[in-house]
Amino acid sequence: MPYSFLLCLGWGLEISGTALLKLSISKQRKEFSVDWNKLKAEYIAGGTSYRKLAEKYGIDRNVVQRVATREKWCELKSQAKAKSETKMVESIAKDISKKSVKINDVADKLLDKIVYLLDELELADSQTIKQCTSALKDIKDIKGLKSDIDIREQEARIEKLRKDAMEEEKDKTITVVMEGDISSYGN
Repeated sequence: MPYSFLLCLGWGLEISGTALLKLSISKQRKEFSVDWNKLKAEYIAGGTSYRKLAEKYGIDRNVVQRVATREKWCELKSQAKAKSETKMVESIAKDISKKSVKINDVADKLLDKIVYLLDELELADSQTIKQCTSALKDIKDIKGLKSDIDIREQEARIEKLRKDAMEEEKDKTITVVMEGDISSYGN
């Protein structure tokens, strides 16, 4: 009596009797000697497929796929990718924050120097005043300080964007009108 389960293990032949017993035992040992955690880790890390893993470890692709499906490797890979992306964004945000603090500190020092120049040294020539004014504008930009006019202009732009978005939503609205007796639609 032939055993067809060997086909799903990748042998591609049917054998019966004692030869089958020897082949299935050796195949079972091979299957159980596979480090499935290692394969799962490689798959989740990315850059490989079930087929490539099967070729690399000499296992039938269908077996790898069944194990992966049973252990939900695809979901684990998606979760790992999302977690990795979150960590990357957090790391970038932290770096940007550190740089912003440094820039802010330098801007504060520069502002202190300008105040010193104007107060202590009482420099009043037009060239120095122009340079200080230019430096103050740069500090304002660096620190993100905005005048009332800038703030009102930004608020007006935001409001216009909201109105435009609402107009687009209105254009996407579909109205369905049903005429006649409502009970005829239920059957």
